[in-house]
Amino acid sequence: MMELVRLLLDIVRIILQIIVALLQLTGQAH
Repeated sequence: MMELVRLLLDIVRIILQIIVALLQLTGQAH
């Protein structure tokens, strides 16, 4: 069970990094 939670946290962290990268790209585009 703990492994599943840890996996979900890793996925969320990766998604947040992707969102931040996209926001930075769109910010630079404007």
